[in-house]
Amino acid sequence: MDQKQPSYRVASALDAYLRVKRDGSGDLIVAVDGDTTFIGTTNKKTLAAQDLCSVNLRNQGQIVKMVASEAIADNAVVYQDAGGKVQTVTAGTVVVGIAMSAADADGDVFHVLEY
Repeated sequence: MDQKQPSYRVASALDAYLRVKRDGSGDLIVAVDGDTTFIGTTNKKTLAAQDLCSVNLRNQGQIVKMVASEAIADNAVVYQDAGGKVQTVTAGTVVVGIAMSAADADGDVFHVLEY
């Protein structure tokens, strides 16, 4: 198993670059806002339950792709949001990292330096 990008089965189809966690069966599911148990971000889109998906593990100090839930400026601090996305609003959320590029709108993929 690759130590920085291990692969796990998914509980259902997932989009690429979303924050994920493992459920009680060990399968990947989307992490929700404020969820401190997320393990990282998906590297690719999966089409169905039980597909394998590699994950960029969190806290590796690396730049990874993530999905924005709003417009985000370059160099902004980003926080968890619903649906595995990230935002700049701080209310009730957990810090994820710093934007290394900008996102223009909800659904945009951009680069984040993870904490």
